[in-house]
Amino acid sequence: MTSGVDIQTEVEIAVNEIRKQWQPTPTVAVILGTGLGAFVDGLNIDLVIPYSNLPGFCASTAIGHAGELVCGRVGETPILVLCGRTHSYEGVPLERMTFPVKVLKQLGVSTLLVSCAAGGLSPSFQAGEFMVIDDHIDFLLQLKSPLTSYSRSFTSTPYDEELNELICNIGREQNIPLNSGTYVSVTGPNYETRAEMRFYRRMADAIGMSTVPEVTLARQLGMRVCGLATITNLCNPDALAIADGEDVAKVASQTEPNFRRLVLELIRRISNVGQAPACLP
Repeated sequence: MTSGVDIQTEVEIAVNEIRKQWQPTPTVAVILGTGLGAFVDGLNIDLVIPYSNLPGFCASTAIGHAGELVCGRVGETPILVLCGRTHSYEGVPLERMTFPVKVLKQLGVSTLLVSCAAGGLSPSFQAGEFMVIDDHIDFLLQLKSPLTSYSRSFTSTPYDEELNELICNIGREQNIPLNSGTYVSVTGPNYETRAEMRFYRRMADAIGMSTVPEVTLARQLGMRVCGLATITNLCNPDALAIADGEDVAKVASQTEPNFRRLVLELIRRISNVGQAPACLP
């Protein structure tokens, strides 16, 4: 935090810095998870701002996270893309992890598309598939501190059912298999032991180390949220495969072309209907 400046003032400083360089008002933003940075190649890019040049933004040290804000367009629709995020295991406090979401909101964003890499807990999942997040479980256990007005009314249905149905329809049209399920967020950075895998399998379909804080704050701020997890490795306690950050980033990057197709089409459709998508038949 800038010395002597509170969070809200710092948000306003960051917003003003972005608006000085890029004037459109975006209504859609995307947060890219591990290995999905090439997504921005599908945009008409106006401006790229390193996080280091934005007050209040923390540099990401995780593999596959560039740490840049990309300002661009899908067709005529202005959008913002956060290329990378910070995580609890990087030693970043929650108010810093979620700071960019406050900036997005103040810039005009009303729909947030969140992506992440995740381990597949469900025995029906395969590496390289996607899971539309229809609910989540928070094992970061930090949400109560920075979200002083936190209310369960914002998180009992964190993911927008209409957006989820729309992206599932797009997946069927484009022959991209999509699962749906529950995501559990843990602190990391270690991967799960066999016993932990068995424990988490009882309650969730995929596991990762991000997403929940951003989604919770976005919903608190009144945004609609759609979450898409890339299954980069399988968490099978009976056929254990060792995963590391490089493996996860490699698998995620291989899925990026399909991720791009899904998300760009979703943005086109919600933009064409004025942020109120009608579900396809």
